[in-house]
Amino acid sequence: MNSAIVWPHSAAGILIVVLQGKLSVFVITLLVVGAASATVVAAAFCPNMACMSVTLGGIYGVAFGASLTSFAIYTLLYFDKYTATSTAMKYSAWSASGLAGPLIMSFFANLYGLHGALLLTSGLAMNALPLVMLLKDPRPFKVCTKNNILAEKRDSSVGRNGPAIIGKEQDDLRPTKPVSETVIVPPSASIDKLGLTLKGVAALFRIPDFYVLLVVYAVFDWTALLHSTTAVDYGRDKGVSLESAKYVLTCHAFGHLVGRSVVPFASDRIPFSHCPIAVASLFASFLSFIGASLVRSFTSFMALNVVLGVGQGFVTCIRSVLITNYLGVQRLPAFFGFLGLLLIPLASASATILGKKALNCTCLPQLSRLIPK
Repeated sequence: MNSAIVWPHSAAGILIVVLQGKLSVFVITLLVVGAASATVVAAAFCPNMACMSVTLGGIYGVAFGASLTSFAIYTLLYFDKYTATSTAMKYSAWSASGLAGPLIMSFFANLYGLHGALLLTSGLAMNALPLVMLLKDPRPFKVCTKNNILAEKRDSSVGRNGPAIIGKEQDDLRPTKPVSETVIVPPSASIDKLGLTLKGVAALFRIPDFYVLLVVYAVFDWTALLHSTTAVDYGRDKGVSLESAKYVLTCHAFGHLVGRSVVPFASDRIPFSHCPIAVASLFASFLSFIGASLVRSFTSFMALNVVLGVGQGFVTCIRSVLITNYLGVQRLPAFFGFLGLLLIPLASASATILGKKALNCTCLPQLSRLIPK
């Protein structure tokens, strides 16, 4: 089951690599968002579970993963200085939709059944198409400030009521451009199409940073998958009921939200801090896993999960920024494709590892000592 979840994202990265040499980022984003919405419509008319698995589990997974990759590319193209902050805003909205989405789906399912809920959900998803169309030719805008308004009033007053002044004095009275004026300039058309040939993909294997990032994020995603499937069992092992143990996931989600929103903004304010803070977050996650195997108090265990969530949230948010800084934005889809391929055997082996540890150990905390290694 875990490998079935991973492979669509791998296929999405490979799909973007194939398309980005022929189509622009805008066209690719429009196609994959439309395909994701159309797949949900098709799933509403599936006659059996096998068809539902192919549409929602396979085709929708590929389209959804490709849309996330396309949005990440757009974010990195349009934001240069505050890349982490812009990525954090995207992830914060994603977290908010994760909280509201299940409630909306449950409401639709209770009123109209599963098929009606899928149709309504696809209709909501199709609203993303006109929003994507706005990305094709974004217009620069000016931020209205008090200095701008005063400058415009002074300019009109001098032109309408002032005396006819010529020469140097007229130039001195001409209002200057306010310092606080901000103009957002869209990227040039030359970077809208990210051509990447097979030779460019093969060049990744000659870059040492590629192997470092690939191994780090493969282990990171694998340990995050193990934690998400065993966190409640860890809580029950501390001597609490199942209902109380479920709050471990809530604490972890809260930490994830902080790591995805607050920490990236702070990292943009500190020059050259993305990589050091990411390393510190990974080390904090490592200590949290070790601490989870040692503490006996459920309260301490929940506090460690908050710290773990903060670290994992920032490392997840800064992923595309680090890959772009070290490998280039045009290689981002290729990296995700290789990462997904590497995660397939790891995800398949996780169930075997959990089963053997459950048979050989009388308590789950020993598994948390295995996770950081």
